[in-house]
This record gives sequence, C-alpha cells and structure tokens, in this order.
Amino acid sequence: MRNRCRGASLVGKAELPNHKFLINHEGYATIAPSPKEKLYGLIWSITKQNENSLDKYEAVSKGLYLKTYKRAYEIDGKNKRNNKSYKVLLYLTKNSRFGKARKVYLEKILDAARIHKFPKSYMKKLKFWLR
Repeated sequence: MRNRCRGASLVGKAELPNHKFLINHEGYATIAPSPKEKLYGLIWSITKQNENSLDKYEAVSKGLYLKTYKRAYEIDGKNKRNNKSYKVLLYLTKNSRFGKARKVYLEKILDAARIHKFPKSYMKKLKFWLR
C-alpha cells in the first residue's frame, strides 16, 4: 500500500466478521459473506488522491473490482478485538466463483499476513489457495 499510495498510513490490524477470503475464477483475491467466519486484514488511512489511484489500479472503471464499505473491528497484537470499529473501503470482484491463485500473487498476501502476525488458523485458510 505504501508503494501504491504515497502518504497512506497504517492504522492497524482488523477483523471483518462473517466474511471469508477467496480467489475467484479469474485468479483475483476477493471476499464473500460467510457466517461464523472471520477475515483479517489491515486498516489504512488514505487520501482521496490515494483512493483515486487505487480505483485505477483495481480497474474499477473497467468493472474488474467494485467498491463497497463494511464495518471492521480493530484487533490488537494478540489478534483480540478491541472496542474500536471503522467503516472501511473494500474492493470486491464482481464474481466470487472459486478459482486458482497465481503463486506470486498469493505469496505477497501471505507475506503481509506473516509480517502482521495474523492468526495461524487464518494463515492456513490463505495457504489453501496455493493448491
């Protein structure tokens, strides 16, 4: 994110309840509703200019990704939810049919998850997509 969005700052780690990570049939990451599951990620503070850059990168105008907002909950270093919540911007693919990830693409996602010490159970779910 720092490479793509100058001036963006990391706020912290987050949990999005009732959603799961997946790779769609085109090989892109997205999320989908899934009761009782949790999705983990990072919260970034971005400018409007950053958002415009992300829109271009995620090919929003071409219909590759759609923008939406969800309520996510900040988590601490032990991956426990605290009382802070944020309205977060998410980019979702139009299609959530399962597919296969490109290894290099997914390795970047896994690296970020390792660096930020996401739960081992979640890491296992991410690694599933390397199949």
